[in-house]
Amino acid sequence: MEHFLESLSNQELLARLQTLVERNRAVEAELLTHLGEVDSRRLYLEEGCSSMFLYCVRVLHFSEAAAYRRIRAARAARRHPEILEALRRGDLHVTAVSLLASQLTGANCREWIQLAKHKTADEIRHLLADRQPKPLVADCVRRVMSAPISAPTEWALLITAPAQPENSATPAPVPTKPEISTSVSTLMSAKTEIPTALLAPVCTENLSVISPPSPAPLSRSEPLGGERYRVCFTADEAMHAQLKELRALLRHQIPDGDLGKILGRAVALLLSRLLTKSV
Repeated sequence: MEHFLESLSNQELLARLQTLVERNRAVEAELLTHLGEVDSRRLYLEEGCSSMFLYCVRVLHFSEAAAYRRIRAARAARRHPEILEALRRGDLHVTAVSLLASQLTGANCREWIQLAKHKTADEIRHLLADRQPKPLVADCVRRVMSAPISAPTEWALLITAPAQPENSATPAPVPTKPEISTSVSTLMSAKTEIPTALLAPVCTENLSVISPPSPAPLSRSEPLGGERYRVCFTADEAMHAQLKELRALLRHQIPDGDLGKILGRAVALLLSRLLTKSV
């Protein structure tokens, strides 16, 4: 195959790639359709898995992140079939559908598809934050353990099955061979959050968890809407001491000791110096 590709002209190679991308979009839409049907029938129970998430990870061998996104997208597509057409056209990607899933209704689905068309995941997060601004984040400085629990909680803890209709009196079946079980007290001590879109009305003793990916250093930002961001990072002992000293020295200018304002000044000053040196 490599030798064959080397023989192609640039135009031919790009054309073949575009064809493959279009095929992949069609296959992805078909995959979500099948996942949604398996999820609806709870066929994962027959495979010895207590949840659709475990089935996707243990049987289909998706990564935790891919399983989470595809389950959310598949459930959204069952409620709103127009999402599948948007995926086939390339207007939306699976991550976009996963991000939008909790916002979609029969009345606004087409509007959201247009708003999110060809946007990156970060652009969609900003769009969602602007539509539903989050409150200001209070300053927080705390000591962390050497091995903090900082894995993405979106897929760290999921419950067995999609919610049944409110008028359904049939309880969710309990798996005969659950992969992993844990008590409610253990789950509560983990201090993780459960994605509401994946909650099911089942007994609490039937919770299932899967080990999250290895924790990485926590450093990220999150749009809050209105051109505001929540910024989170890990500081060493020296930086922590310097921040405390800066707070004390700037009390006459920043009485409330707002770390955002202090760091804003520090970053602006450093950036100004660097730009001056580069001229």
